Amino acid sequence: MKKIAYLASKVTLPDSPERRTDAFEHDRMMQALRAPFAEKGLQIHDVDWADQKQTWSEYEAVMIGTTWDYWDHSAAFLRTLKQIEAETRLYNSHDLVRWNSRKTYLRELEKQGARLIPTLWLETVTPEQVRTAFSRLGCNDLVFKRQVGAGAAG
Repeated sequence: MKKIAYLASKVTLPDSPERRTDAFEHDRMMQALRAPFAEKGLQIHDVDWADQKQTWSEYEAVMIGTTWDYWDHSAAFLRTLKQIEAETRLYNSHDLVRWNSRKTYLRELEKQGARLIPTLWLETVTPEQVRTAFSRLGCNDLVFKRQVGAGAAG
């Protein structure tokens, strides 16, 4: 059987001593993938993306999964993707992930006609910027997101 790697964070893997409380989502994904992959002669393995001992060439391909800490280690994560791509197929490519990992890619999409919610692009947020954002955007609610990250972390 050909092996496929499913990139995960150490904190989402079943045997992790510091496993996240929402890591059951990782388990559900693995459960959903195993049977269909097996029907195609493929065996899927969840692998810590940060494990420096991995030999990526032993996998037919690598797919990005529950890498829920990449934003805190973005340079190392992107280096790992580059290494994977040098040894085997990577879904999605290093270049695409590098572009997409910083929320500023949305500005590029907006220039091409994509509609975005009203957005202020701030490198840092100060109390004064928070106060003025309400009037600049003409709203009663604001959402602040860091430019490299997922969910509400940070």
